[in-house]
Parts: sequence; C-alpha cells; structure tokens
Amino acid sequence: MNGRCWVEIRGGALRHNVRLIRSAIPSGVAIMAVVKANAYGHGAVPVAAESLVAGATWLGVANVTEACELRKISGFRKVPIVALSALLPEEYEVAVRQQVVAVASSAAEARAIGKVAVALKREARVHFKIDTGMSRLGCWYEHAGDEIAKTARLPGVKLEGLCSHLACADSDHGYTLRQWDAFSSVAARWPALLRHVANSEGIFSGVPCFGEMVRAGIMLYGSSEDRKMRARLRAPLTWKTRVTVVRRVPARRAISYGATYRLRTPQTLATLCVGYADGYPRLLSNRGEVLVRGRRCAIRGRVTMDQIIVDVSGVPNVRSGETVVLLGKQGDHEITAETLARWAETISYEIFTGIGSRVARVYSDMKAETNGAGRGSIASR
Repeated sequence: MNGRCWVEIRGGALRHNVRLIRSAIPSGVAIMAVVKANAYGHGAVPVAAESLVAGATWLGVANVTEACELRKISGFRKVPIVALSALLPEEYEVAVRQQVVAVASSAAEARAIGKVAVALKREARVHFKIDTGMSRLGCWYEHAGDEIAKTARLPGVKLEGLCSHLACADSDHGYTLRQWDAFSSVAARWPALLRHVANSEGIFSGVPCFGEMVRAGIMLYGSSEDRKMRARLRAPLTWKTRVTVVRRVPARRAISYGATYRLRTPQTLATLCVGYADGYPRLLSNRGEVLVRGRRCAIRGRVTMDQIIVDVSGVPNVRSGETVVLLGKQGDHEITAETLARWAETISYEIFTGIGSRVARVYSDMKAETNGAGRGSIASR
C-alpha cells in the first residue's frame, strides 16, 4: 500500500446505501449499480461485487473497456452489464462477443451493431434510448416510436429495454414529471421491454419513474446535494494522507508557489504528501481545510503537484508521520465530498472520480471476496 496517500472504502456503507435504495422502490424493481469511472473512484471490481451482494442485479459502465475489465472476473461473466454511453463502431464486435448491452439512439445505430452480430453468428443485446429532454443521447421522443419499431425487427438485434435520462431530478420536479410522461407515452407500446429512467436523484424525486429498473449512481457512494437525503446515506470513502515535515515559520514569510500567502504572524506549518497529481484540487489553494487530530487546519498557499502546506498552529506537537484526513470524519469534525466540492467550485462526482491512480484503495468490512481480481475469480462469503 502507498502509505503516503490513500482512501479507505467501507463495504458496510455501500451495502447500507443499496438497502436504502431498495427500500425506496417497489418490490420487483431491479437495481443497476453504476460503477463507471472506476466506481466513481472507489474501485470498480470491489464496489460491483459488494453491490451485487447487497441486492443489485445489473451493472452500469461508461464504455466497453470498463465492461471488459469486469468480464475478466468470473463472478461478473453472467451479470448483465450496460454500456451507458454510445459505442464507437470499432467497439461493436467486442460488445457483442462480451454480451455487453449497447444503448442505441437510432435504428441505424442498432442496425450497424446487428450487422456485426450477424457476421459473428451471435445476437447483440440492445436498449433503445429515448431523449425526453437531456439532449445528449437518444432519439427525440416525438419520433422514437417508429425508430423503436424498426429496431425491434432488425436481424441480429435483441431489443431488451427502453431507457431515458433525467436532467433535473434534483432540482425541478415539474421537468422530471414531464420527462417521465414523455417517456411513458412512447414506452407504453412495448410493455414487455425493460424500462429504466430513474437515476439516483430520480429515485427519491417524488416522481414514480421507476419502470422495471433504477440506476443507482452517486447515492451508492453516499453523496447527494439534498442534506436530508445525505443524512440517510453513509459515505463509504475516507481520504487520508500523512505529515512529512513540521516547521515553525516566522512572520512575513511567503508560502508556496506564487507567494500567494504571506504570514502576518508566526505559524506552525505542516507539509502533507498529497497534491493535484493525486486529484486534490488546485482550487483548494488558500481556501481548503484538512483534519489533524480532529481539528480543522487551513491550507496555506497553493496546492502543488505532490504536496500541500497546512497551518497546524492550533494542534500541539504535530509530528512527521501523523495521519491527516482530507475527506471524511475525524473526531467531531467531518469534511464531506460536497464541502470539498464547494471549496473547489465543482461537484462531488468530480472530487471522487478525480482521485488519482497513485492513491491506494484500502477496503474493509467487505462481504464480497475480490482478492481474485487479477486471477479471474470473485465469490461471496
């Protein structure tokens, strides 16, 4: 393990969040655990395994490459995996061979995938996307009926489901309701197909947009812009680093690149081994805080590639090697992903997914056995 900078992920928190989502949806509605972008920085294989143990039955990824990383593990070889972004033409063959569900935005796109499947003497699994107001992928709902009908007749294509994506589920109830109504008006013609529209915020939006499956993304990782909702979730991830050097610095000294912070009084400063190369945002320069022995300590000067400097004047006798919390709880204080994102003028999604590859991932309280990730095995205990 990299003992300089790491994240700790707790399986119990992941399982709690899946159970909370299960309690909010009707019986029989499936849960897709969205584990794209390395499970939002939490680790795709362990999170996917733990989500399945907790009750999810589908997995969502961004692309074929991510799907193939999961398919290498024996326990994921038969789990339905959906590539939620559009496929590139060169990815069609891999998707068909690996039985990755493709999301098509038109009959023409589905036809191209189907041709590859026919050539391989296989069948392509396809979900058709209806654009109800996101304007990113899909066929406009006004024209989707004809396109779906064409797709259903294509050789080599197994049309399994219909889907859409909510644009404002966390902020605009009326817009969300209109999206669901637009989707339902089209999907009603194909009652046998699996329908999935609700993302994390959509699950708790008050609009009954569940269909036969919901897609659990950011809430799986304990995050929500809604404070009341966040209080019900549990954050699986804590981000930590360590002190390398502690120095007493006299007044009028400038700190870090650009001399953007100058001491008015003497301060005790600690250098920490984390920087923007680890995903710690540079925008936290002179505005972020960390937790040292449960006390909030402000960042002084600019965040650099591998190190930051914090004021530990209020924490007596800080020593080299001490553990510091960047994101998470220590003592009576907590720095949430939403707080860190607010300081960095972004969203929690970017904080999570930005945590770099040299930051070790350490797992605890996991019921799914994932130590065979490199050997192609995974089992539940």
